Amino acid sequence: MNAIKEEDVRSPREGLAKSRAKSSHLDEVVRAYYRRDSSVYAKNLLFAAFDKSHLQEQIVEVQHLESRLQSYVHLGNRMWMFREETTPQGMWQQVCLLSKISMEFQNSSDWGTLILKKLEDDVKESAGDTIRELRYADNHMPWTARGLEMERLFIAHHAEVAEQTEGIPEWVKPHSSRTAANVQDALEEVRSVKKKVSDREGLDEERTKELKAILKKICLNPGKNQPFWPGSSVWRAFSVGMADLWVAEDYKAILYFYRQCAEARKTLEIDQANDAIFGWSVRMSKLIGPHLYKFKGDSDTVLETTYRMQELTTSVIPHFCQRLNSLQNVVSGQLNRVEGFHNAVLTSMGAFMVGAW
Repeated sequence: MNAIKEEDVRSPREGLAKSRAKSSHLDEVVRAYYRRDSSVYAKNLLFAAFDKSHLQEQIVEVQHLESRLQSYVHLGNRMWMFREETTPQGMWQQVCLLSKISMEFQNSSDWGTLILKKLEDDVKESAGDTIRELRYADNHMPWTARGLEMERLFIAHHAEVAEQTEGIPEWVKPHSSRTAANVQDALEEVRSVKKKVSDREGLDEERTKELKAILKKICLNPGKNQPFWPGSSVWRAFSVGMADLWVAEDYKAILYFYRQCAEARKTLEIDQANDAIFGWSVRMSKLIGPHLYKFKGDSDTVLETTYRMQELTTSVIPHFCQRLNSLQNVVSGQLNRVEGFHNAVLTSMGAFMVGAW
């Protein structure tokens, strides 16, 4: 009988954790300080020897990055342990944190951007490019080529739904100069029933009930027939979150989403090409904005994805912060060598001047 190998019984998450414990993409930056060949930082080491402030700035930035990332870890752990009504739930906690990291460091220096790119690489390696869920085999993560395609399909589908006029009753008043009302106009009508201040007269109870049923049929039913439903766990989770909003009849949040989709489609190609660090999380968060915390994130169709995302705050980012501390020590060592070089030069010049005198 063949012996059972460890990898045959080890879960994928255990394998990822063991692999990640051995190394981080940040180690490439650390090793650059020991090499004299391909690294641009290693090539500029001699120049840095005459510019002590360059290394000092790098140390300060590493310290700042470590401090800020640790604060995000604490925030993520707090959201996970102390569930509150106004905090994101499930995988949306990590999506929210990554989008905040992306926006905070979008104007970082080249040095800071290089370090954060390594964090992004660690996140991608930890989560993987595809995830197998219970009922859906291949779920493409949002940073992959296929995942970006899923994003385009998701936004295009809902942007088209937002502009759809077919099926909307004639008694719904259109906005602007449109001749026929679309889904956004209809959503504005049912939303005006609950609005405290509105420039519309509002619908009677019977028409409101009829319009709600029409909108729900137009907006929800076709979603599961779209490629992004089986092909992307994150966009499927987003769709489930939207379904929760329909159940809660939160038309303010729903209208916000459709308006954002209509706007996002105009610049999506440029935004995707921009390739910002964790840019996918920013684009995803913008679609629902301040209503993200309303997503429950408890669907069993994205169970494995949720586990992978949770590892970001429980393992990946803390491990990266540990590596940042190592990087800081290495750069400090280089700074000590520079200072020693400066002192040696000053001592030699002093001895020369005394001898000459």
